[in-house]
Amino acid sequence: MLDLTTIRRRLAKLLGKPKVDDSIWNQLVKGELVAQVRYHDEPESWDDLARDARRFQEFARTSGGPSGRTRSAPRPNRARRGESWGLRANAIGEYLAMVAGEQPVVRRFRERAFQGSVLDQEGTINFLNSPAIHLLSFNKCTALRLDLAAHEAYFLRNSPQVGSTPIWPEGYSLVVTSGRVTRKLPLVTLLPETFRRRLRAGLNLGAPCVLRRSVFDELCSAATHLEKCYGLGEGRGSHLVVSGGCYFSPIDAWSTSTRSAEIEHCTITLRVQPWVPAEVVAKVYRHLQGGLLAGTNRPVSRALIPLLNHVVGMKKLGSKWSDIMKAWNRSNPAHKYREVSNMSRDYQRIRRLLLFPDSARNAPVNGGKG
Repeated sequence: MLDLTTIRRRLAKLLGKPKVDDSIWNQLVKGELVAQVRYHDEPESWDDLARDARRFQEFARTSGGPSGRTRSAPRPNRARRGESWGLRANAIGEYLAMVAGEQPVVRRFRERAFQGSVLDQEGTINFLNSPAIHLLSFNKCTALRLDLAAHEAYFLRNSPQVGSTPIWPEGYSLVVTSGRVTRKLPLVTLLPETFRRRLRAGLNLGAPCVLRRSVFDELCSAATHLEKCYGLGEGRGSHLVVSGGCYFSPIDAWSTSTRSAEIEHCTITLRVQPWVPAEVVAKVYRHLQGGLLAGTNRPVSRALIPLLNHVVGMKKLGSKWSDIMKAWNRSNPAHKYREVSNMSRDYQRIRRLLLFPDSARNAPVNGGKG
């Protein structure tokens, strides 16, 4: 498991910077990707973290934050537009953290879990990723004298044998360390039989295990209450309850790509507060677009776009490539082919560009006069 200092140093190298700015780092820690890298040190996790870091850097640069360029001093009492939306987002986040922290359900949870305090960045990540809070109730934690603010927990195979595969969850225990005391709790003593049957039926080791009245169940209830009151998602609500901080994101943006044998659907989704400047939204969109299209979005030749359905339609009729080319040349005298190989090449390229944009990587399409 990586510590936060190591993650921050490695992220700075990925970004090509001497260090990750404090404001950027704080925003990243409030999300889920730092925890993902910490517990799953894989290239995909680092790529996701670096992508979010660059997005936050772009926000900071546009909003005149600490990662932005040096600019001349503004006129008194006239805030620049770029500065105002970034400050606005920060102010809303601070406001939500204060008012939500006064909610009885939040204060009650903090009192039971942390004696009324909140956790720092590293403590928050450890707490939210601890399997103990998914399995133990507050009463059980009290009986075990478990310090929820400073503990370690993990799953352990019972008497592992070479070549054997233990049954989940019967073959595993929850190991919990608090202070100098370490306890090994067999999962069969923590999970009711109905829950164990559900786990055996479909859940793997490491999948979320949330029991009613567990600490995590109580945390989810508090986060759900904040969702109803302030529109916070469950993840941000849980982080606010535990850490006392709230990052209000004026832009939520992500891309998806689903692929079948016939077509690939790439989409970009933006959820934007109406007061965010349009140029900022455009930059975020271009950043995600570049990730899907390898940095550029070259236009496709208008003359060759009909080639896709021309070839597919005649292939369905069983036509040969020579007949397909002759029919194309009759219909498109300005873009004739002399060789079947050139037509087949352009067909494959236009097919990739139109149907598989993420895979095509914008390979240039040269048409006609082949």
